[in-house]
Amino acid sequence: MRQPQPVTTLFMGALLLATLICLGVAGAYAYANDTLRHRIANNANRQEELQRSMPDPSEENSEALRVRHRELDERLASERARAFLTGSVVPPFEGSAERFYFSLVETLEKLRVLAHEEGVKLQDQDEAFGFAVMVRSGQGPLTSQVPAYHEKRVVIETVINTLILARPVTIIAVDSEPVGPLTPALVDAVNKDTKDDLFIMAPSRSLRAAGVVDTLAVRIQFTAQTPALRNWLNALACANIPLAVRSVEVQPAEDPRNDVLATRSGATKPTLPRPFATTMQTPSIESGNSADVVPLVCDNLSRFTVVVEYYQWTRPTTSIALNQDD
Repeated sequence: MRQPQPVTTLFMGALLLATLICLGVAGAYAYANDTLRHRIANNANRQEELQRSMPDPSEENSEALRVRHRELDERLASERARAFLTGSVVPPFEGSAERFYFSLVETLEKLRVLAHEEGVKLQDQDEAFGFAVMVRSGQGPLTSQVPAYHEKRVVIETVINTLILARPVTIIAVDSEPVGPLTPALVDAVNKDTKDDLFIMAPSRSLRAAGVVDTLAVRIQFTAQTPALRNWLNALACANIPLAVRSVEVQPAEDPRNDVLATRSGATKPTLPRPFATTMQTPSIESGNSADVVPLVCDNLSRFTVVVEYYQWTRPTTSIALNQDD
């Protein structure tokens, strides 16, 4: 069998190498050409964007900008309406004042039953949740006031329902602002009468702005642990009506569980020996000697006073004004 000549082998190798080099050069050229085309296209797009964002100062372009601003203004108003920022979001009540009164009584009873089912104690077993004056009178509001009282009922029902589901220990009191314009005479009467579940929120803390934003504030006092407060605030943030938490005050609750000495002297729960005591210093739980027994974690309760404010825009925000002479 004939062996290939060395010259032929070298020639074939050189030809193969030249072919590979040509293919590599062609690929590199194609890649560079493609990259250049993309850069040219990107530069053209950027130039078009710059021309749209900074058009020539002509009358035609000025009119186009005015039209664009009007479209954005209308879209903003539409989004605000969808986000419950314009007008009332509470469905209207259909019925007479008497029918509203009985509907209100039914709502209050449902809240009491829910509190009982969730193990939440009501300090006042006949808690009226901000409607003590109406419940005490035994009659509904004036026909002209039904929409305002219905809105107040929906707001308080939402706030208290979410609070009960967060499972505080005790609901101490629920106060709300009175319905109607806050005249000086009404403010003075509310401040003097402490028996009714009404209060006046300080103007400096309120979102209320005459002719622009209308509000209704509710003040709730309850005892709970911090996780219950956190769960409740998270639920308020997801409510189907616009609510804003305006203030949160906290102080230790008057409860023996907040006093370690009371726990030492009258502990009824199983407790553990002091964790860092020696064997001689550690008492026996079975012996019943609880004088030196200290719980690892105290089940502390706090008394919270939270003010929640319902708000609504009474008129749309002012449209963007453009000078037609520009």
